[in-house]
Amino acid sequence: MKKLSLIILLFICFNSIGQTLPDFTFSAINKSALTKENLTKEKPVIIFYFNPTDDHSLKQAEQLKNQLAKLKTVTLIWVAWESDSQVLNEFKNQWFKGAANVFVCYDSEYKIDRWFGYSEALSIFTYNAKWERTAKFSNEISVDELLKAVK
Repeated sequence: MKKLSLIILLFICFNSIGQTLPDFTFSAINKSALTKENLTKEKPVIIFYFNPTDDHSLKQAEQLKNQLAKLKTVTLIWVAWESDSQVLNEFKNQWFKGAANVFVCYDSEYKIDRWFGYSEALSIFTYNAKWERTAKFSNEISVDELLKAVK
């Protein structure tokens, strides 16, 4: 039974590679909706499902902050389970203040698993410029590896 469960899990994870960016709606910290339609077309997208107090999420944010210039052509969407706009604003201001390509929001309808597959903080979903999924990561990853993933 364990082997069958593992096979099914691997199939789901690998089967999602190549799928297009799903239609999603997240709640932005300014109370507006962030949807696929709001994004710049033909621009790679990286979605980070995170917890604003989790060590892995904070280490990933620090890595990106230190090399944000390398990611200026990529849309970065940080999606939390946390709906406290003050906490999310503090996260945005600490790590990505003034970065126009970074959105911090939350999944008010708890649909991230339906849209992107099983997710826990920290989960990272990468999409190329055609909005095809290229990878999923379950822990911190270097900026260079993220850039390779969205090519």
